[in-house]
Amino acid sequence: MALNRGRGEPDDLEITCKAVGFLALLTALFYLWSAMDQGLGLAGLGSVATDGWLAFTLMAVGVLGLLAAWRYRRAGGALAALSGALLCVFVYTTGANRSPVAALAYSSPFIIAGLLFVLAGCRRG
Repeated sequence: MALNRGRGEPDDLEITCKAVGFLALLTALFYLWSAMDQGLGLAGLGSVATDGWLAFTLMAVGVLGLLAAWRYRRAGGALAALSGALLCVFVYTTGANRSPVAALAYSSPFIIAGLLFVLAGCRRG
């Protein structure tokens, strides 16, 4: 049920996407910190030299997308969701045991928050 809100006040979807986006940003920053702490080697991935750098770059682009989504909802959300989808495919194809759980664990914060920001941006117009 929608409350009578002023034109500049956020609606329920915007509040939800910002809350989920904040949690996704914290999760993504933890992933980046963990990857740097392990020498860019992520759990379940093979070669650190190439795989770690590519996964790190995709996560960094996802973080930038989430940060941009706070101001530019559609563009930042689309960048985060696209980065998350590419990260999901990358982790699944290069993982040692091709685990869909690992692929979704690394990529779901970007995909879910990114799609919520895109949806909120489309609703606002």
